Amino acid sequence: MVGFYGDAEQQLLKLVEVYTTEYGHDHPSTLATMHNLAYTYLNQGRCDDAQRLFEDVLEARKLKIGHDHPSTLTIMNNLALTYLDQGRWDDAVRLIEEVLEVQKINTGHDHPSTLITMHNLAYTYLDQGRWDDAVRLFEDVVEARKLKIGQCHPDTLRSMHNLAYTYQNQGRWDDAQRLLEDVVEAKILKIGHDHPDTLSSIHNLAYTYQNQGRWDDAQRLFEDVFEAQKLKIGYNHLDTLRSMHNLAYTYQNQGRCGDAERLFEEVLEARKLKIGHDHPSTMTTMYNLALTYLDQCRWDDAQRLFEDLLKLQKLKIGHDHPDTLRSMHSLAYTYQNQSRWDDAQKFLEDVVKARKLKIGHDHPDTLNSMHILALTYLGQGRWDTAQRLFEDLLQVQMLKLGQDHPDTLATMHHLEFISRIKQQELIESILQSHKGIGCCSWHLKCTCLIQ
Repeated sequence: MVGFYGDAEQQLLKLVEVYTTEYGHDHPSTLATMHNLAYTYLNQGRCDDAQRLFEDVLEARKLKIGHDHPSTLTIMNNLALTYLDQGRWDDAVRLIEEVLEVQKINTGHDHPSTLITMHNLAYTYLDQGRWDDAVRLFEDVVEARKLKIGQCHPDTLRSMHNLAYTYQNQGRWDDAQRLLEDVVEAKILKIGHDHPDTLSSIHNLAYTYQNQGRWDDAQRLFEDVFEAQKLKIGYNHLDTLRSMHNLAYTYQNQGRCGDAERLFEEVLEARKLKIGHDHPSTMTTMYNLALTYLDQCRWDDAQRLFEDLLKLQKLKIGHDHPDTLRSMHSLAYTYQNQSRWDDAQKFLEDVVKARKLKIGHDHPDTLNSMHILALTYLGQGRWDTAQRLFEDLLQVQMLKLGQDHPDTLATMHHLEFISRIKQQELIESILQSHKGIGCCSWHLKCTCLIQ
């Protein structure tokens, strides 16, 4: 493919030179050839070259044939795609929204070209995390396509799939499930069970079941996808490895730690070879494998893996990235279980401080780290420090979670425990100071204290 685009580029460069010499820079033939050259650059991943050329052609076409001509709108769409590849989301959105408004006026709301632009704009909103805007557009596109081309048309199914994905990101798992089950059923009938698009939708449905806590249903589907992908695209294909990873995660949540460990270890080795040891997907597998070791109380194995992961994350994504902080938290928890209280304390104090700054003092992850840090102080015998932190934690939990939440009740239990410990220490201290006093006198003091 690289050779194909390279040959195309050389031919198009020659044609641009010929047309520019014979007809001029703004002749339709010159501009069409420049557009095709820009598209070739885009397919080569040369986004800056594509951007420069698309912008040049766009300005010329606006002057020659107008802002709302279909050819001009095509170039605007391709320039928007280029901006997307450059990560310039706002510039891409501005262009696509501009194209959409013109198309609604010129060709109508439900014209195929308008619906394609609406779909692309919704997808861009997805990349920006603008879930509500994406849902609104995808829902419009799905309804229009169902009426125009039918529910089982590939374009309709693609929009339904993306709408379900958006629901997932909003935590609307039941809506995503309902939609994906329809998509899977239609795709199996239209293009077959083993088609990559069908397997992608089955995979997303399984992921939805995971988040609904339907682990057996998720397991069945992930195993189905995994077996099909092994036959269709191979054991080491990235999509196959993703399915293996998610199947392992499902086993983990079913308590099948041995099965989860075996799969995670296979995925980890394959991903290291395919995409490198510091790729985000590889690091995710390292993290989950380390958690599997924790579930099996294999503290030393978990420690080794968390420490390796943490070194990579600090270099790759930074000390205060949420994933790095999560690994620090889990490593500290591992140190706790090894009775390495001072090491756990050092990490957790850093995590609590960073999480308060990054996500707020009342975020569930911050509260969890505060809880584990307070338990570490308990392990060090620092009752007063632990008590202060548990009291701070309880105050937030009462407001955020309520008095009857299990986490709030756990904190109250720990505070009661500390109170009993400190009371016992006080009794022992009084006992030591009254060693020379008669038994009757000590009994009276002790009785008063307990009351």
